[in-house]
Amino acid sequence: IDDLRRMYDLFTRVPHTLECLREAVCEHVKRTGRELVSDQERIKDPVEFVKGLLQMRDKYDRVVSDAFRAEKKAQKKLKEAFEDFINADSRCASYLVLYIHELLQSSLKAYSEEDADRELDKVIVIFRYLQDKDIFENFYKQHLAKRLLSGRSLSDEAERSMIAKLKHECGYQFTSKLEGMFMDMKVSNDTQESFRLALGGSSKVDGIELAVNVLTTGFWPTQVGAKCTLPPQIARCCEVFKETYLKMHSGRRLTWQTNMGTADLKAVFKS
Repeated sequence: IDDLRRMYDLFTRVPHTLECLREAVCEHVKRTGRELVSDQERIKDPVEFVKGLLQMRDKYDRVVSDAFRAEKKAQKKLKEAFEDFINADSRCASYLVLYIHELLQSSLKAYSEEDADRELDKVIVIFRYLQDKDIFENFYKQHLAKRLLSGRSLSDEAERSMIAKLKHECGYQFTSKLEGMFMDMKVSNDTQESFRLALGGSSKVDGIELAVNVLTTGFWPTQVGAKCTLPPQIARCCEVFKETYLKMHSGRRLTWQTNMGTADLKAVFKS
């Protein structure tokens, strides 16, 4: 860094030569980036790939901020270099989502609130380089749905923080569905409580415990699952829920997405 800073200061005396220096950095970052994107071992593991990307970003950001005295034109060149190789491979968007999924599902556990926020900020820096943000949004929606429906998210606070950062970058339109998914989960908790009270303080129908998330069509990624024939006892549970729900909200239509649900079965066998 010190050598590069001296070099930069020397080139500053003949200002038009600085462009050569910026170009050299830009080409070097592109080359290193392409090597990272084509590294077969790294590309097999999305989380490791994004970690490599973040380390690379930290390294060259330091070069520009410390050695090139945070010069605006050099920062712009660095941005161009990252955009060049990140957008050359469409997998980068999905890998970034998988890295965030890993963070919000388990990795952030080890971080303090401030450090967690810093980690998410680093991810946003890479997100800015993506040109096709629709691919990112679709993947993000799918993984957020998995976290919310399986209850595997580490903290609502971190999830909301991430959505707020995306909203700040891309505006309300980009995150409206993601926020709608959160809203649905909150309303579902209230609906579940109303259902419990309607059944006299228990969520059990004929001994079967039923927990339902009511999701708004349009917010959630829809998957058409294979037709599922429910056992009569479960079908009865669904009917009871439907009747209770439609008494509270007339004029709505419920469609069961069995492929997005889970069931726990307890069995007692003879010795």
